[in-house]
Amino acid sequence: MAHSKIVGAVGCAVLIIIAVDGQRATAQDDRLYAGVSGVLSTQGSPPPGGDSQAPDLPRNGVGGTALGVSGEFGGFLMPRLSLSFEVSVPARFESVQEIDYYTISRTDSQHRDLFHSGLFHVHFAEGRTIQVAAVAGPTVVQENTLVSTAYQVRPQSFVRTGVFGPYGPQITLSRWTVGITGGVDLGIQLSHRVQVMPQVRVHWIQRASLNSFPTPDNAFLGLSALVIRPAVGLRVAF
Repeated sequence: MAHSKIVGAVGCAVLIIIAVDGQRATAQDDRLYAGVSGVLSTQGSPPPGGDSQAPDLPRNGVGGTALGVSGEFGGFLMPRLSLSFEVSVPARFESVQEIDYYTISRTDSQHRDLFHSGLFHVHFAEGRTIQVAAVAGPTVVQENTLVSTAYQVRPQSFVRTGVFGPYGPQITLSRWTVGITGGVDLGIQLSHRVQVMPQVRVHWIQRASLNSFPTPDNAFLGLSALVIRPAVGLRVAF
């Protein structure tokens, strides 16, 4: 019921925007635009130690999928070139890592990456219904992970009991880093000023390395350097 109400409200908002837009349309090209989208963020979980996995490191990295939102504000610099500032905020996904060494530990991580991107849009098609643009630019990323760990001590027989104690206090691992973003926009024109905007963003991030000195606290997480974020939303020109 709640989902149907939200869909209905969004549908009404779109119709209102289109109706108002039809009255405001002029022959002058609109130079500025803003948009909001729903995002699906997904990333893999490579092991922190790579192919040569040490026994005191987790066998898998922190990876997963989560929903989120993104917003943009931009403007045209030239008829086929625009520049936008885009912010992408996902929910946290949960991932579990285990280390089986002298003690057996299980770490629960709730992670998300916040993206702040300056993106150039090269617009290839200027049809009345569909417009295509290639997107690329630099990105500043805030990695943020809530981490807590539970332990299972090996008995004298060195047989796993499979029973872990309670998770310890939750700590926050936060780190700023940089990356590069690329992608594609597919604008479907609803009216003179309103587009439905399916998008794909591929982010490459400079992640923490275990070989760095000093080693960042979140290097053991094994975060993937690639994050893929398909999205769909509305863009309004003004």
